[in-house]
Amino acid sequence: MLHVGGRLATKQTSKSPLLKSIHHTQSTMAKVSLDVCRAQYLCYAPSTEGLVYPYFSRSVHMLTPAQMAKKITGEDYHESFTKIDLIQLMLSLGAQFFAGLDWGFTHKFAVVTAALIGHILYIIDVISVSNLEPVECVDLCKGRLNIFNPLKIFPDNAMPANVKLFRKNGFRMIDFKKDILDGIEATRARIMPGSGKNPAEGWKEPFSKVNFTPKISQLWFVK
Repeated sequence: MLHVGGRLATKQTSKSPLLKSIHHTQSTMAKVSLDVCRAQYLCYAPSTEGLVYPYFSRSVHMLTPAQMAKKITGEDYHESFTKIDLIQLMLSLGAQFFAGLDWGFTHKFAVVTAALIGHILYIIDVISVSNLEPVECVDLCKGRLNIFNPLKIFPDNAMPANVKLFRKNGFRMIDFKKDILDGIEATRARIMPGSGKNPAEGWKEPFSKVNFTPKISQLWFVK
């Protein structure tokens, strides 16, 4: 780390090519965002600003396909159990499939797909790609989402022409009133139902602000 004014900066005699000048360091930092600079160059923890749930943990909130299958059926599965195997199991059990879709071009086009079994919602697939034209988004979703049948998609309603294009291509697009803050708060509650509680304890109230399901008490993500 560069310590301006200290011995490292003023008494440096090493000729190592790994050492860079203050000017080089400043110009490099100026090319990236403040968050990237702090995380990559100053070794600070990445910023959590804007995250739905800043304390999300892969080890706590994400399950392997085998672990998720066990949570669904109560039976043990070998670690070789794949995500395709998991989807086939969900289909055989009559799971309801839902997806949230957000449009983007410079920002990423995103589709998050989940299976509802009982009162537990399992996030099982994520599409996140930038620089796609609407027709390319349709083609991508045809190849990726057709296995989830039937699938209800809740799209961002900011681009009605894109919604119409998806409907023309056979996708079931659901009209709904978008409420970002209520959706974020409801999602947070299902990831971590309360201070000190394990996510597996769940939440005792329905997703009252979201109209696609009667009750969701837990939310899990597949690895």
